[in-house]
Amino acid sequence: MHRWHLLWLGLLSPALAAQAKRAIQPSDIAQLRDLADFRISPDGRRAVFVVREPEDTATPGERNTDLWLVPTDGTAEPRRLTASPKTDESPRWSPDGRTIAFLSSRGATPDTTAQIYLIPVDGGEAQIVTHHATAVEGLAWLPDGSGLLFTARDSLTQAERDKQRRKDDAIEADRHEKYAGLWRYTLASKTERRLTAESLHVVDFDVAADGHAVALVGADRPALDRVYWHSAAYTLDLKTNETTRLADGTGPIRFAPAGDAVAFSVRYTGLRSTGLPAVLRHGGAPKTLAVTAHGTVTGGGEWLADGRHLLVVETVGASHRLATLDVDADTFTTVAPLEVSTGGASVSVSRDGRTALVNNQETDQPDDLFAVDVASGKLTRLTRLNPDLRALAFGKVEQISWHSGDGRTVYGVLITPPDFRPGKRYPTVVHVHGGPEWAWWVGFYGSWHEWDQLLASHGVVVLLPNPRGSDGQGPDFVAANKGDWGGMDWQDILAGLDELVRRGVADTARLGIGGWSYGGFMTAWAVTHTLRFKAAVMGAGVSDLIRMQGTSDIIPSFLNDYFGPNPWGDPRARAAYRAHSPIEFIQNARTPTLVLHGGSDVRVPTPEGAEFYNALRQQGVEAHMVIYPREPHGPRERMHQLDILTRVLAWYEAKLK
Repeated sequence: MHRWHLLWLGLLSPALAAQAKRAIQPSDIAQLRDLADFRISPDGRRAVFVVREPEDTATPGERNTDLWLVPTDGTAEPRRLTASPKTDESPRWSPDGRTIAFLSSRGATPDTTAQIYLIPVDGGEAQIVTHHATAVEGLAWLPDGSGLLFTARDSLTQAERDKQRRKDDAIEADRHEKYAGLWRYTLASKTERRLTAESLHVVDFDVAADGHAVALVGADRPALDRVYWHSAAYTLDLKTNETTRLADGTGPIRFAPAGDAVAFSVRYTGLRSTGLPAVLRHGGAPKTLAVTAHGTVTGGGEWLADGRHLLVVETVGASHRLATLDVDADTFTTVAPLEVSTGGASVSVSRDGRTALVNNQETDQPDDLFAVDVASGKLTRLTRLNPDLRALAFGKVEQISWHSGDGRTVYGVLITPPDFRPGKRYPTVVHVHGGPEWAWWVGFYGSWHEWDQLLASHGVVVLLPNPRGSDGQGPDFVAANKGDWGGMDWQDILAGLDELVRRGVADTARLGIGGWSYGGFMTAWAVTHTLRFKAAVMGAGVSDLIRMQGTSDIIPSFLNDYFGPNPWGDPRARAAYRAHSPIEFIQNARTPTLVLHGGSDVRVPTPEGAEFYNALRQQGVEAHMVIYPREPHGPRERMHQLDILTRVLAWYEAKLK
């Protein structure tokens, strides 16, 4: 392009540039390609990554994934490495960098389970390695390249298979659970051997550089409550097969390059639901890090070659940065700013620690793959998976802050329409995130869950607050809504909305609120505690904390952590659960509410939404409920995601425009 063309494009006014692009539609979001996984080669020169394609309408419910290769210096376009119509995922470089092991469900029958395959990097067909009785879930090479370690669940016994065929399949609660064991596969002999006891459920693992030991996180049962809140870090001696318990902790877990330390996460004493990075050196006790940090470590955790620094992703306010964490001094040093979803950032580091891979976004582009020079912080883009998005009109995304009623600073994200004009008041939707420990970020918003750019493209201002209980301001801020759901966190949200009114942005006659999971809870809380909102969207929201404590798949520890145990036997706990359950205040509701819920949601079971919907109806409040068959807490099928986006946009447009 000639230089004068570049200059002419640069002189276009924001209004003309916005007119040249069209509004975002739900179908645009449903058709996005996703960056699913990536690994850097040992020498740091190449990257292998996974692309998840949009769901094929001919095979609803399925999304194909393939492996791709790209040089990390950005000098060549990515090339496809695999092209199976089935899932190819979890690529792992061999120690010599010549072969990639990966998991694939390709096979002759529809019920073929994921197994390990090997493919030469420079050409050749993929060859199956394992024929395990159940699906392989995780894998890693042995450092000498002689074989691989992998995890897989226990298989059904013959008696269990016989009963299934007879439809004699009654399920006993908390019985006959299938544990994930750690296995060793030897390439030369083509044999596999279980390494861990049948009573230990393996959650994550890493192999020491000398190949003599494995660090792993395990739980005494595969139930999510045990995995999330009661797991521990272990080492496994590969010579003696002896397992040694190190400390309570969660994954990811990583050996230091010299094998003299292990990095993992420990639970914060102020709120066991949140984790903090920790390092345990040989013969010592775990050292907890980032306790007094201004932000929250929400990704990364890979060792650099010096064995003193971890490469992490930290959420600070509503922004992110790639940083090194000095495990001796407990200090952070910024490597590069990132735009990436909270908890969605991954890091892969070369053997010499000089080059890393990260996923990163732009406000108009979802995750793409970038290489990072760790010393300088220089980012090199390696992919552009969704170039067609450049034709769409995206709103401005910025971090904002305000003061809550008690003076505490609260951060959030403001998204304004593409043709936003200062001084004009707009319909405004408050979008509350789930968790409650999570955080909105400066980056891309376009998914069934992040419907915000869809709304902004249609003329709606969106406020995404990170109230107390969120990531981004240290562990004490995360713990600040313990026992106080709907208390000061709610006041933080209202203060953010008041700030937009004060700035002349939000139209007080056209306010909406919505969210999923904890955001759904807060939506239910909002419509039972204020009449400010003219429309609400309650997605997979909690309405009755006592019922959730008896029915969710993350009980009892999750709600115990916030409100105490046994609300049925302890009057004080029962009072606390009721005082923070929106259904207890349903008589105050007047706001038209759209209730959305997965039909197979076991995290926040469907009756939580159904009761709230029916109570609204019986109160004479306008309400509509949609249940998505087969869907868990986060809907996966394209047609359901498309339906959610279409309904959310239509609901707010009908009530707020």
